[in-house]
Amino acid sequence: MTYRSGSDHPNWKGDRAGYAALHSRVRKLRGGPRKCEVCGTTNPAKRYEWANLTGNYADPQDYARMCVFHHRMFDRTRRRIADGEPYDAEHARAIFGRFAPLIEAAVPA
Repeated sequence: MTYRSGSDHPNWKGDRAGYAALHSRVRKLRGGPRKCEVCGTTNPAKRYEWANLTGNYADPQDYARMCVFHHRMFDRTRRRIADGEPYDAEHARAIFGRFAPLIEAAVPA
């Protein structure tokens, strides 16, 4: 008997999958994160997570590897912008480097 996974599995929900299932899908397809793409650390004593970049949770390529500290900071910054707090582009670029444009995309026009 072969194990069916992904879209071959009878319980497959596709884009209707829940938060945990979508993150599990990323881990299965891309492996466990072992470095932070923001600060570059690979310290095995640290914990790393897949951080969703734009809110498109169903796309496994819409995630970046981040240490817990930078993942929380990234999410908090995007949430604050969405709540209307002032945005400091220079500060965001200094912290998030190549991910800063993703934060800038959350700034209301």
